[in-house]
Amino acid sequence: AVALPGVPEEQRAALAEELAAADLLTAMPEQSLRPVNFCRGLHCRHGQIDTQGLAAKIEERFLAVYKDAALPHKFRIAVCGCANNCAKVDLCDIGIMGWQHGYKVYLGGMWGKKRRAGTASRDILHTEEDVLDLVGRALDLYQKEGRQRERFGDMLERLALTDQSDILAY
Repeated sequence: AVALPGVPEEQRAALAEELAAADLLTAMPEQSLRPVNFCRGLHCRHGQIDTQGLAAKIEERFLAVYKDAALPHKFRIAVCGCANNCAKVDLCDIGIMGWQHGYKVYLGGMWGKKRRAGTASRDILHTEEDVLDLVGRALDLYQKEGRQRERFGDMLERLALTDQSDILAY
């Protein structure tokens, strides 16, 4: 993702159209779902998962759907290939970490003025499809139950949802 700070509000729509015409995804500040952050994954000696491939699948499946959707607040997703946590998955709304033949998920992290470490899942997900299903359900839940300007982690606390199984069962 590339940030283009200083673009006046009245010029943002035209710029977004120009970038879309060039097949470039945009994430303007008012859009809620941000492009997925990821580390080098399998290109690193510690990488256990294809972070770039998974990030691309998440973006293909959800970025276009939620690009203009009214989520309560910005929503960040990160993918890292190992426990070194180069992508800081525990500080994103949803973080996915390569972990012993599967995927460990962190939910509700945030960084900035208010910081909250994401809650690590109790169970390891075993397939990319399981991860994509969880991301989709989490976004749907956030769109349905989140309050305006409420971060995903705050919503999870308010609803007493403490694990991925709670989201899958909601």
